Amino acid sequence: MMVMVNDMKQKSIQAQVSSSIRKELKQFSFIKKPSVKSESFAGGNAVTVFLEDVNPDDICKIRELCRKYEYGKYDSQQEYYDYNNVKSDLPQVKYCMVEVKYSPELRQSVYEFLIKQKIVMKTSELFKDIPYYDDTVDMVSKYLSGSRKGFWE
Repeated sequence: MMVMVNDMKQKSIQAQVSSSIRKELKQFSFIKKPSVKSESFAGGNAVTVFLEDVNPDDICKIRELCRKYEYGKYDSQQEYYDYNNVKSDLPQVKYCMVEVKYSPELRQSVYEFLIKQKIVMKTSELFKDIPYYDDTVDMVSKYLSGSRKGFWE
């Protein structure tokens, strides 16, 4: 669906949602270089917010912000999309997702934190040199995601 903007351009609903989210992200000072992308596909549309090096608690705030721009949720058990959040005063998309990437520098910081706390043994000077199948890689991911407490506090 297209909407007229300034009598000249047409702006899709997903582009309107992207613009709205970009504006709202400016209130969060902890976000470095956010990126918001939109797409349309057969059966719907989506917006994805890309973030880097964001605390898990702050990710929850961003996901909450995005929820109001989704007009429902997919129920995988019933295999249908439930239109339970329709708001006529807001542009909305079918899916609004948040993706987080962690920089090599932050991963290195978590690795050093785990060594200092004696949670893992030092097997390499640099985290990036540790093989992907090593348990240390899994442990660093758990601390970054917030499923293990300590690093972000």
